[in-house]
Amino acid sequence: MKERNILYVHDLEGSKDSQTCKNIRELLPDCKVYAENFDLYDVKGTQEKIDSLIKEYKIDTLIGNSFGAFYVLARKAIPFRIVINPCMSPSQEIPELDKNIPDKVVKELFQLEKDTYGSAHYQQGNLTGGMAFTTFGIFSTDDELFSYSGFFSKNYALSNMDNRNMTFIRGGHHKLTKEELASALKKAFYFRNRILPENIREMQKNARRMKLFLVDRKAEMTTEWKKQFSNWKSSFFDVEIICSDFSDFMNEHAHEIDAIVAPANSYGLMDGGYDGAITAYFGPELMTQVQKYIIQNFYGEQPVASSFVIQIPQSTIRLIHTPSMRIPSKIQDPLTIYQCTRNSLICALDSGLQSIVLPAFGGHCGGIPVDKIAILMKKALEQIENPPEEINWEYAISSKLENYR
Repeated sequence: MKERNILYVHDLEGSKDSQTCKNIRELLPDCKVYAENFDLYDVKGTQEKIDSLIKEYKIDTLIGNSFGAFYVLARKAIPFRIVINPCMSPSQEIPELDKNIPDKVVKELFQLEKDTYGSAHYQQGNLTGGMAFTTFGIFSTDDELFSYSGFFSKNYALSNMDNRNMTFIRGGHHKLTKEELASALKKAFYFRNRILPENIREMQKNARRMKLFLVDRKAEMTTEWKKQFSNWKSSFFDVEIICSDFSDFMNEHAHEIDAIVAPANSYGLMDGGYDGAITAYFGPELMTQVQKYIIQNFYGEQPVASSFVIQIPQSTIRLIHTPSMRIPSKIQDPLTIYQCTRNSLICALDSGLQSIVLPAFGGHCGGIPVDKIAILMKKALEQIENPPEEINWEYAISSKLENYR
């Protein structure tokens, strides 16, 4: 990581010597992490002190925790800001935690909230414009004090980037463990390196490219993928093949992923095989949401090889649900693999996703040979990258896909 000058702003009961600050220093050894003690009830003084330290130490990144995160959000002239379980409305929250807070302080905090959020202080909307590109939010799903993830998502999150400037700590509490903090900071700086102005030109150059992770736990499958994609050259798809258990893969690569493709069945029963691994990783609420969507949009049975996308509960990652079979059974028509892959990719493209995880459709209970899976998945990528300018019978039969039946 490039060396950065970071200023840490502690929470209500914290200090420059807090464990969170120590953890940040240990987790970011290549950065200079500065910290001071702040009297957070001195609203004007805290702002002035932060501004002074930014200038003195040439700070390019602010990290704020809880109440301190509110002051970080209020400082707009800073290249990058990370907020950890931010108390985004301290005029409401702090009096609940400290009954002795002076009324004068509450009024000053309320005024700073209005100055920071504008009309969004009263109604959630898109208040930030370019501010989203310079802000990353970290939220615990089991925060016992408060949660402003919804407010942050509506006002700071980048909708066209699938809200990738925020992350959730599943099962985390208000105070993060060192391990939770490590994971969140990794995602925050990954976002910073992708989004900030010094990288925007490169992003625009590669705007049409999509990163595809082909993941399977069986070496036989990944070996066949590697054989098919050994000389892969594409102006559209970057392909990375990984032999790994799903949970191990996600623990390493989750910060890079926009969406997971579930091979599934027509009823969204995600309790076995690859789908079971997805449910185990993200939680049972995901399966409930998938089935709810199928009931509402497909009369309770999703057609094989069709695709839809939903947000995974309590995650910035989406799920693309593409059943490769009506119920778990042998797949009779191998071209289902081609159709599943192609429709999953179309769904991802239509949703503006830039990085997705593809499974080996039909590779387990589907009973399709691994060489045929690899060939047909590659055929799907090739067709999307090179669509026809016009459709006729010559084009329709040119792929000779029926030969793979």
